[in-house]
Amino acid sequence: MVQKILRGAVVGVAMAGSVWFGGVAGSNSAQKKPVMPGGYSTPDFVVPARFRPTHVPETLLPAARNCVRSWAGISPHDSVLLITDRSVSPVVTRAFEMAVGELSPARFETKTLSTPMAGMRQMYETNWWPADIWEAVGDSTVALSLSFINPDVVRMEDRALAEYLKSRDSRLVRIYSTPELLASEWATFPRDLFTTIAREAVAQVRQGRTITLKDPAGTLLRGHYDPRLVPAFDPSEVVLNFPPQFEVSVRPEMQTSQHDQVWAHSAAMGFFPLIQLRLVGGKIVQWEGGGATGEYYRVLGQSHGGLAVDEIRWGLNPQAFRYTEGSEFSPALYGQLAGSQRAGSSRILFRSPGSERQNVFFDVQIFYPDISIDEEFIVREGYPLVLDSPPVRQVASRYPASLMKVQCTPEVSPLPEPKSPAVTPVKDRAVLLAAVQAYLNAWKGQIKGRGGVLISDPTVPAIVEDAIVEALKEFGTYETVKIESAPAARDALEILVWLNTPGLKADDQARIESAEVVMNLTFLNLAVGYSNSKPAISGRTVVHWIPVPEILASFWNNFPPDMLKAIWEHEFQLARGMRTLSLTDRRGTGLLFSDVKTTAAFSTHQSTVLAAPASAFISIGGESAAGNLHVSRIQSGPVDDMTLEIRNGEVTAIKGGGDTGNYLRQFMEKTGKFRCKELRWYLNPKAFSYLREEFGYSPRAWGDYAGSLRAGVVHVLFAEEKSGFSFESISYFSSLIGFGAEAFNDFITDGALRSLETLAGPANDPKLLQVEWIPAVRTGAK
Repeated sequence: MVQKILRGAVVGVAMAGSVWFGGVAGSNSAQKKPVMPGGYSTPDFVVPARFRPTHVPETLLPAARNCVRSWAGISPHDSVLLITDRSVSPVVTRAFEMAVGELSPARFETKTLSTPMAGMRQMYETNWWPADIWEAVGDSTVALSLSFINPDVVRMEDRALAEYLKSRDSRLVRIYSTPELLASEWATFPRDLFTTIAREAVAQVRQGRTITLKDPAGTLLRGHYDPRLVPAFDPSEVVLNFPPQFEVSVRPEMQTSQHDQVWAHSAAMGFFPLIQLRLVGGKIVQWEGGGATGEYYRVLGQSHGGLAVDEIRWGLNPQAFRYTEGSEFSPALYGQLAGSQRAGSSRILFRSPGSERQNVFFDVQIFYPDISIDEEFIVREGYPLVLDSPPVRQVASRYPASLMKVQCTPEVSPLPEPKSPAVTPVKDRAVLLAAVQAYLNAWKGQIKGRGGVLISDPTVPAIVEDAIVEALKEFGTYETVKIESAPAARDALEILVWLNTPGLKADDQARIESAEVVMNLTFLNLAVGYSNSKPAISGRTVVHWIPVPEILASFWNNFPPDMLKAIWEHEFQLARGMRTLSLTDRRGTGLLFSDVKTTAAFSTHQSTVLAAPASAFISIGGESAAGNLHVSRIQSGPVDDMTLEIRNGEVTAIKGGGDTGNYLRQFMEKTGKFRCKELRWYLNPKAFSYLREEFGYSPRAWGDYAGSLRAGVVHVLFAEEKSGFSFESISYFSSLIGFGAEAFNDFITDGALRSLETLAGPANDPKLLQVEWIPAVRTGAK
């Protein structure tokens, strides 16, 4: 007999994704409770899951070990196949390779698939894995799949997937490959505890014959069922899911005259507008709402003879949660489906009449239901009362208490707010001269006072050139080299090409080469090369000025060199010695660097960018990079959204990017592949990008680029080895960087340098280390 437990006596936490319900972007605090589309509030005990950004495979090793050792039961005698695809984060793939490798199986290989062009629908509705992959699955003892496959649609030799696997003496573990999900406690859930929960829950249901489901939105569903048909949880099945989830399943029979109703706003695949379904005898007789989803299934159901209730299911894992990022590709799709089968929610599955291979399925999620068996509650407001049963509590006592808290969808923290500095137009030459002199005095040890050349062009404002010429009189004799024409290019990539191979007159080249100090006011990239035949300038001091009066007069210009060097030294000490690094952001980037070599640069002898040397950075070698990089900017300006696919350090595909993407793809076809050479993050907290209306060549282009060399921005450098052409893509402040050691997983979060918090103290002005401006993300050229 199921014990009756009053609502007030239930201890636990129900399940919800507050940020999604009813369009309410609220928190889960008592101050502002989300409202469901049905008009009811979430229960008071709802709290969000802990969202843990994940950067390195070491973070996921506990989950991977729990999977391969406990749930998959892999031994050294097994042959293991790991299946992944290009949408899976390389951090996840590497973690499972490490976990399997620790067991030293008899045979182990990784196969990488290309996701289908049709995306989610094709992955869910078809057997999209090629035949050679299925043959490899059959040849292995255990197949671990990070790549999505729906076992309900797979038929091999006209047999169901489970039958095929049994005939080949193989088993398949489907792994929900969302990194944040695998970094949660759900992925470390003990096998014996979850098996006990599932066993006791099934025993509850097998004691009854009638089921009633209600929810605060107005859902009411009742039916009789055969308790002998309630499936048990069997962890020895040939198809398993990880992290572990299990839904108790009841197939009710409805009375033909009985009127029920279902009010819902979500399915396993995601959320939709509130739908109202009225049922007679378990069959849908009236549809209202549901938006495009409701209309699609209403028409589809009618064409297949209607839809009727087939199953009522509810989840049991208290640590499962729904990761609400997009669901178009494999890992996110897994996260959507897995999270829909959690404690705190139930699902109602509808089916059209006919054979299983011809009918139509439609499922809806019900949040915070009350479920009773023979009028005795087994779920109260979404909380499975089996979690408080003595057998479950006895096993749970061996583990941390946090495992038994039912949690909800994580609420992702918002991006940092842009903070703009006060930029006042500079018209007074005296103000600009004082700023320039202050900079030169701070760096006179590098300028040496021996004179040199000053490079300018017609786009440099006269007020800037005059101020610098005047200030340089104290540092020797400087001869001006005037580039007669600037490039007419307006596109960011065209400017970049010109910068790498602009060409100069022979006599201008000779004067630059003979100068001990070069003052460069143009956007000419002397650090890369200044002619088609000459190498980059080296062995002399090159000062790249930013000829924007407003930047030269800002606090950035006079940022103390000793403070910038202290930041640089602190970052380098944190980074050195690490072997693994990853870069992720909230726009689709997931890039992993293995066997890295950390270097650092603090410009004291060569290329120095004015407005405090913004070229202080930490660099990571990228020859072994793998993953995806999503950008909307390159070195010289905005571009249309562009994604670069990278494998073994080589760019294998460039998607999007507008004209720039087309150019890079054509360049790759003609000259060979680009390689990912390094990742850099820059350190100056007072640097800022002076946004401008025009996107062509101008002094403001220098300001826009130099402003990207600031704290909060990451650059990834690519080079084409045959021609020497290179470009840098830029990942903005939402970037997350982590190293391959537990203590450094949050090395950089949302672009914030740990050094700034560490170095700020009584001896320093607190405002000195406050990031002056974090730009709003600009998605492509306008």
